[in-house]
Amino acid sequence: MNADATKLERKRPGALGPMTAKPPRPRTGSKRAPAQQPNTNSNHSSALEEGGSSIVGRAFLILTAFREDFVLGVSELSRRTGLPRTTVYRLANQLLDVGALSRVGTKFRIGPSLFELGNLHYPQRLRDKLQPLLDDLQRMTDSNVSLLELVGSDVIVIAASRPRRSRCAITHLGLRFPAHACAGGQVLLANEKRSIPTLSSVTPDTITDDVKFRRRLIDIRAAGLGIEHGEAEIGWSTVAIPAVNRHGRILGSIMLKGETENFNLDTMISTLRSFGHTFTAAGQQAAVGFFASARPRPKDH
Repeated sequence: MNADATKLERKRPGALGPMTAKPPRPRTGSKRAPAQQPNTNSNHSSALEEGGSSIVGRAFLILTAFREDFVLGVSELSRRTGLPRTTVYRLANQLLDVGALSRVGTKFRIGPSLFELGNLHYPQRLRDKLQPLLDDLQRMTDSNVSLLELVGSDVIVIAASRPRRSRCAITHLGLRFPAHACAGGQVLLANEKRSIPTLSSVTPDTITDDVKFRRRLIDIRAAGLGIEHGEAEIGWSTVAIPAVNRHGRILGSIMLKGETENFNLDTMISTLRSFGHTFTAAGQQAAVGFFASARPRPKDH
């Protein structure tokens, strides 16, 4: 472990650094709280703002409404999108005609055409190369493993591997989550030359102060990894590194997530750093043309 990473972890009981909140101390005799589900309201709000008034924009508003529920009717779609019922009814039936939606009784769900197109973003050749590596990392660390891509101010889980009985709420495939609240998103934001996103509160420990968050990003750039405790989900910790190719271009981030009380940070970091080299070598050829947002690391660290 290099000097920067050691400095970051110094204040943790056992190895926690200034960039991290102190892990919450479990209450004696208290029952374990159920896994907290992520707050995805901000995702839908941003979709409403970006949808605009075009036909394509309104159709996309309808599709993004299904992020939170599997099946929705016209009335609920109208409420969530802010579009008139007649508009929703007309566009939903047009989306039904092209396979973007399917009918469930009098309601709708996402259709097979979108499933087919969505899989093109994470091509099979890349999945075949990288999924076994993620599965190996999951077994080595007994943690939830995610490969994340930055999309605007959010991250999307594009590949994942998790223990069979995991109670973790934010590692399932396709999940969209505020980037500033988890280590995987913070790592990607730290290597972006852009203004920081709106720092909404996901849990009571989420950093919502701009100055504190900028300091966090500086620490991440110096150490080459991100760590957080309870900022994304109460009682859970995450650690992440950038996923880069041999040219140093950032493809996404690799994140480990586990319950804070059992989270061996030293082991997680050393295993994750070693894995990063293996991931880069194995995915180099398969990832050609993948991750349209791939970018070089900023030089002004």
